[in-house]
Amino acid sequence: MYCSGRQNLVEKDLKDKVVVLTGGTHGMGIALVRELLKHHATVVSFSRNESLAQRISNELIKEFPNSQFEHITMDLGDLKSVKEATEICIEKYPEIDYIIDNAGILISPFTKTKQNLEGIIGINYVGHFLFNLKLLNALKIRHGRFIITSSIMAQFANKPITLDCKKNEFNCYQRYSQSKLALMMMAKELSLHGIEAVSIHPGVVISNILHKYPLFIQWGYKILGFFIFKSVEDGIQTALHCIFSDSIINGGYYKDCECSMLYKRAENTIERQEVWDKTYEIIKPFL
Repeated sequence: MYCSGRQNLVEKDLKDKVVVLTGGTHGMGIALVRELLKHHATVVSFSRNESLAQRISNELIKEFPNSQFEHITMDLGDLKSVKEATEICIEKYPEIDYIIDNAGILISPFTKTKQNLEGIIGINYVGHFLFNLKLLNALKIRHGRFIITSSIMAQFANKPITLDCKKNEFNCYQRYSQSKLALMMMAKELSLHGIEAVSIHPGVVISNILHKYPLFIQWGYKILGFFIFKSVEDGIQTALHCIFSDSIINGGYYKDCECSMLYKRAENTIERQEVWDKTYEIIKPFL
């Protein structure tokens, strides 16, 4: 009964390819990991839940006995953690083929990151900004590709993108929309510097994105989602399309396995550069 959307029709063997992704222990992340291992990729997953990651690793070893899968513990809400985790990765994997920004939070109470940024934009965007720049040189060696998970919600960001906000100004939907617009801007900006990068909208996917909320809300979301949302398997199709396709429209925004039009604000060179510069100043001490 899930809404399926367009399916990826492109496949290729990923033997000898190194794929790193955030949020590989839940929802679309673990579904992506399974597909990548099925196609013989070496997969490095980053998430903060070490015990869950260990259980997932054990399951994957049984399911794919000859696979190469590794987990590195990382908290996107702590730039020091991002710095340390990416440096561990580079030491073992100095060359990378694909970087997938998959992790994120949607509906969340007002929180602060370790560096005192508002939580939603700090985790969804700023943490990934540092993650991507720390791994950039390893990606450049193999002329690799960024696949950055944005959202159709980016079009509802109707205020200037700020990296912090006061509690009395906090609106989780607006902050989420701003974070997804900022991710779209990041993909576009990377593409202008000779780096392959796309942003994607996976669709409205049934997932554990409300895991911080009471169980009755989570179950209501899942019951509703059964009728109107995509399954996680359908939600990863656009990401797979952007991984398997030999050529992509660089800087493009993909949904349902085809390139769509970038939202107007993501095309705004001045605003995009301002957001980049502000973010860079915050993450610079951790590079």
